[in-house]
Amino acid sequence: MSGLRPMPGTEFTLDGRWHQVESYDNRRGCLTVVDGDGVLTTLAVDDLVHHPGLETLERAKGSADVLATLPEDVRAVALRRIEHISEAMTGYRSGDPNEALPGEPRPEYDPATVLQQDRLAAKERELGNEFARQYGVSMSARTMRRLWPSIKNGTAFEHLAGAHGPRHFRGRRAIHPEIAEATEVLIADQSHKSSKRVSGLFVELRGRLLESHGPDWTKKNLPSERTWRRYLNDRWTPSEVNGKARTRASATTAPKGGFVRTNPTRPGQLVLMDTNNLDVLLKGTILEGAVRGSLVLAVDAFSWSICALRVVEQAEKNIDVTFTLLDVARPKQMLPGWPAEARWPFVGIPESILSASETTADAPAQAVSAMPIVNPEAVVTDNGSTYRAHKTRQVCRQHGIDLLPARTYTASDKAPVERIFGAIRTMLLERLDGYRGSDTSERAKNTDAEVEWTAQRLEDLLSLWAVMVWQTHIMSDTKPAWCPEGRWSPNALYLHGLETSGLAPKVMTVGDYFGVLSTSYVKVHSRGVKIRGLWFDDAVLDEYRNQPSHRANNKWAVHYDVRDLRNVWFIDENDNRHRLPWVGLTGDFPAFSDRHIKALRNRLGESVEKYDADYLAEVLLTQVLPVRDADGWVVDGQRADAQASKHARDKELATRDAAKYEAEPAPPTADPTTALEAKRKARREAASSTEPITPAPRLHAGGGMFGDLADLRDN
Repeated sequence: MSGLRPMPGTEFTLDGRWHQVESYDNRRGCLTVVDGDGVLTTLAVDDLVHHPGLETLERAKGSADVLATLPEDVRAVALRRIEHISEAMTGYRSGDPNEALPGEPRPEYDPATVLQQDRLAAKERELGNEFARQYGVSMSARTMRRLWPSIKNGTAFEHLAGAHGPRHFRGRRAIHPEIAEATEVLIADQSHKSSKRVSGLFVELRGRLLESHGPDWTKKNLPSERTWRRYLNDRWTPSEVNGKARTRASATTAPKGGFVRTNPTRPGQLVLMDTNNLDVLLKGTILEGAVRGSLVLAVDAFSWSICALRVVEQAEKNIDVTFTLLDVARPKQMLPGWPAEARWPFVGIPESILSASETTADAPAQAVSAMPIVNPEAVVTDNGSTYRAHKTRQVCRQHGIDLLPARTYTASDKAPVERIFGAIRTMLLERLDGYRGSDTSERAKNTDAEVEWTAQRLEDLLSLWAVMVWQTHIMSDTKPAWCPEGRWSPNALYLHGLETSGLAPKVMTVGDYFGVLSTSYVKVHSRGVKIRGLWFDDAVLDEYRNQPSHRANNKWAVHYDVRDLRNVWFIDENDNRHRLPWVGLTGDFPAFSDRHIKALRNRLGESVEKYDADYLAEVLLTQVLPVRDADGWVVDGQRADAQASKHARDKELATRDAAKYEAEPAPPTADPTTALEAKRKARREAASSTEPITPAPRLHAGGGMFGDLADLRDN
């Protein structure tokens, strides 16, 4: 059969199977051809040309002939793509105004009123969704413009439909089958190890072959590193070979068919929570200086709405996560200075109903901000210790929420919240003073000197940004599956969800607040109750001292906030709460947290239980907590400075959370002087008395066995 050009790269079929000319030997008059399975065959030119089953693949075949050779599904894709391109270029799916279909031309593709570049842009937007990509018709304006000339002359079917189907690996002659098998094993083993360079992988492969096949076989069959690299590029992507370890591990755990997106059908059906380091340095609320912060974020997966957020200094605590979880289902009040556009605009629930749920007898209703409210049915969290804590699981059980920990090495489980973290960085944080970048290599030289934002100010700014910018912007890549051609914002999706599924406002009570606090079950001693090594006492405990509880364990329940341990709440037999102050409180004592108690224990080198409250208060005020006197802040060197600034936001968050849920505020102290001044006054009076006081730490009353032995030894 004439017409075949025996040149490398020429494609033809023999008995219906695809072949390609690999090389041509003029002296011997033969060709080396390769088939679709990578098998090499040597044929004489005469035998090939006169073969009865030979058919050439001519690029200039008629469109009808090429179309007939395509499979049915591929042919349907080709026709759909041609119709879309023809409509974008001419305004008609057939490409001919004389063969217009009913309703053509559509307004956005009318060639009499719309320019060609605008028609291409409209078609690109129409096909820019996951359904178009799934059916193979998604195209850019540049692709449509490039393929239009070949559509007009009828030679574009192969390009549009992929006439040869997906690309098959045809093999490399230099890669021995046993080397290919060893490479497969090597890449599979590398998926769970640290990243290596390709040259290091080649050295490891050569070592394995030397051990299993010997030096003679390896020297004969092992190709060069350059050829082996080409083989890797044919079979794997670079990220699967030597990319990030998390990426390679994720590829090994992907289910068959790849990861798929979640498809919630109503607001609150799935809420995503995660924590990310802030890329803006914070200024401590008590002391000057730059500190790092974290952002706790809750996102509704249906509408991509930011439902709650919280900024904390350093790392988040479990109590921050649980309070953020409760904030998802409660209205958020507008802050002073916010514009009227930030007020609750949705018609699904009247603002008066939401305000009534937050109104107290002493405070009138406040305006509700436009941050969405959802009743979470299931929450997807990461696997951090604060999210896996017992208190988080307990709060979810109390409110009927399913807790779904994200699968390890599966980024798609929390893709929306991870994407919003990136949007916050690029749309807001990069424009603020004190921006330090996402990596230490991106940090400027004088970033610490530009610190301006405190944690509370930045949280207020993020809330306003979420309401005014994020909730109103049009999303391009997160359109709902049931309406991919619409222009959707998080607010529009949230409103649609309210109209179709409704939302029952959840009224938070003071019980929800105490349900988040830590609970200990203790005995009531003659000195009070002991929490975290500290004693708390009040006259209300007089009738309960050394008395068993009505509970099965004969102990009494005590609630306490780990961020502010100046007071705890005692629960009596009628479930009434009574505030118990720390016995060491005097005057205006600063707030201290459980981490301050840990720092106090480290400074003393032993348990705090053997020291009396006066001595512990003195150490807290002078060595652990920042203290105010006439000359300003008095701290014990840089270590105390850093310790005080590290947890400066604890008291602020504890006070704000208690106010949200109408918890009993801390009673004002009668002594107007500060705690340090009162302590120093007591020490001056003790020093001027006739009986000198030993400055060493004192034991509790009774002294114990070791105190009696010391007295006997002195006598």
